[in-house]
Amino acid sequence: MPDSRRSPGRYLTATSLVLALAACAGAPDATSEDVAALGIDLTVDLDPASGAVVLPFDRLVPDFYENDILATGASAAVALCAAGSGVTFDPPPLSDDPVYASEHYFGPWTADQAARFAFVPPMSLRDMAANEIAGAPEPAGATEVAPGAGADDELTDDDWAVIDACNADDDVEALLDATIVTGSWTDAVEAVRDGLPDEDGARALIDELARCYAAEGLEPADDAPWLPEGANGREITQAQIELAVSVVRCKDSVDFTRRMADIEAGLQAPIIRRYAHELAEQRGSVDEALDLAATLLSEASR
Repeated sequence: MPDSRRSPGRYLTATSLVLALAACAGAPDATSEDVAALGIDLTVDLDPASGAVVLPFDRLVPDFYENDILATGASAAVALCAAGSGVTFDPPPLSDDPVYASEHYFGPWTADQAARFAFVPPMSLRDMAANEIAGAPEPAGATEVAPGAGADDELTDDDWAVIDACNADDDVEALLDATIVTGSWTDAVEAVRDGLPDEDGARALIDELARCYAAEGLEPADDAPWLPEGANGREITQAQIELAVSVVRCKDSVDFTRRMADIEAGLQAPIIRRYAHELAEQRGSVDEALDLAATLLSEASR
């Protein structure tokens, strides 16, 4: 999910936008029974083991791994199409790194995140190297050539012409389209996310967290008061880890992550009810695309 949750929104507040939607929309909102019948879950799911923070809207759009399946399935579709013209190449492997299930929600919220990443958003060692994160461990085999590297150099201009033509394949377009999930609800959901720190309940919770920071000898950052001064999302050092551990300790003491996620979920709920049928249809289309991707990946691996 976007990192703007850690930056206060300076636009229309979430509550005012939800009220505006309710006032101007003509169709009645879906009832709780309707939403449940559509398979939509309006609750929050926190998993301290994986670091996942799953909000209601998150379930209605592809997550990191689903987007990876869709994109890799599209590559498999291109490979299968090109193979029909005698051009062969291997699509990239699927990501199996569990780190991308983890999320810094208003900064680190689990002891594991604090110890491994401090204030750096959880990512693989290779991505930390690519992003030039100071103090990050070197990825294994960093000096070795990655498997398959250089394979593109063996393709001729004619081969590339075949591949470019295959990029217009119907399956490719369907899979890539499934990664783009927008609709009438998009601005409203973004406003909830961006304006969340300015909501009354969220401000009170952030103030409660700040009191714990003060007891720890920490000062809230001016631009992101849910984090302490000195937090640096570009480096992993012992000092940053210790600071992150203090943050997690304070978050645990006030149940910050659960309570903040519940506030955000509560603000998402009216939007989801407003567009429940469209969102359920969109989720169904994503699931169909995931089934297609799985079939294509299986065929490409034979």
